[in-house]
Amino acid sequence: MAETLVIRLPIDAADAASWVVTDVAGTRVAGMQRGPLSLAAAMVANRRVVVLVPGSDVLLSEPELPVRGSGRLQQVVPFALEESLADDVESMHFAVGRHGDRPGTPVAAVSQERMRAWLAELAAAGLHADAMYADTSVMPANPGQIVVALEGTLAHIRRPDAVPVTLPANPLADALTIAGALDPDPAIASTQHLLVYVPQSEWPAWEEETEALRARCATLRVQALPDGLLPLFAHQLAAEHPVGASINLLQGAFAGQSGFAAHWSTWRVAAMLAGALLVTHLAAQGIELWRLKASEKRNAADIEQVFHQAMPEARTTANARQQMEGRLGVGRASGGTGLLESLGALGGALAQAPSTSVSAISYRDSVLDLKLTAPDVASLDRITKFVTQRGFAASLEGTNQQGAQFEGRLQVKGAGKS
Repeated sequence: MAETLVIRLPIDAADAASWVVTDVAGTRVAGMQRGPLSLAAAMVANRRVVVLVPGSDVLLSEPELPVRGSGRLQQVVPFALEESLADDVESMHFAVGRHGDRPGTPVAAVSQERMRAWLAELAAAGLHADAMYADTSVMPANPGQIVVALEGTLAHIRRPDAVPVTLPANPLADALTIAGALDPDPAIASTQHLLVYVPQSEWPAWEEETEALRARCATLRVQALPDGLLPLFAHQLAAEHPVGASINLLQGAFAGQSGFAAHWSTWRVAAMLAGALLVTHLAAQGIELWRLKASEKRNAADIEQVFHQAMPEARTTANARQQMEGRLGVGRASGGTGLLESLGALGGALAQAPSTSVSAISYRDSVLDLKLTAPDVASLDRITKFVTQRGFAASLEGTNQQGAQFEGRLQVKGAGKS
């Protein structure tokens, strides 16, 4: 899809959305329009759909985090930003961007409720977003200038060395000072360069405050935009500005909200191949199941033979396994901790963490060693604590991450052992 439909949602849901169609170079191929989203849906055709949401609803930051890898970042990010958020972290959605030249990790935080409302609004109009960005994050970046976009009562501000912010611009000079865009020290401010974008229709309302800034900075350039800020933002998207700088909000629980149906023809061949592979896999599993059943019958015969050898006094071989386990339980009663007791405690522990599996197990000298695979370290800790509460000495010897999973070695000893 060489063309992109860029839709900008308003801050107030009662206001009209706006949209524009651009080619791969960011040149408009259809004039900017404004109105109900249902009219924008008629413009989709085979175009990629990118949605810009109000930057005033999205917190952009670049915290320096001690971990890398998307899985671990998603666990760490909420706690790293907890003090910067007015809402509870449990109610927030966090999206992580790619590392750029600066040491911090690009992160966007937005209310889950707002995300659901935006996506519901799009779905009601028959639209599916391929990507979603905060409008502030696609402001032009200029290494030698502070870029300011004025609109309504807000100022979108981007310094060369900081993430973009959106602030109430009343008064404008104070907003620039708070954002660090206009230094309160006149000597420093006199070396700063401002580039101001403003919708042409709104320039009369901003002119007096903006022109007053000329006396405080080195240079001030103003560009009045006939069609508002959307064409400016859309051009930045075409220039692949979001890579590393902007963050696609459609991640995690909201990743599946993108318009897969619109791309079905692209994925159809791959889906057919995947289906054929699934059929082959199921057939192989069926053959393996048949082999295991045959092996189970042979094992049952071996159990019966061992049972007769170990318990010649037994009159019947019915439930040979249960009788053998009962004898083992009697042996444990005379001292020591048995394998079955340890496994019983482990079974109860695994029920507390159903996503955890056992990948290796060994038992020697009343010590049970296991290798566990879990989705997170917290699950391994829960299992260790549960087994300990059952009267066993359990210790987690070490953990390491394998892709999106965590492996840990758990050692279980009988009560009183060290």
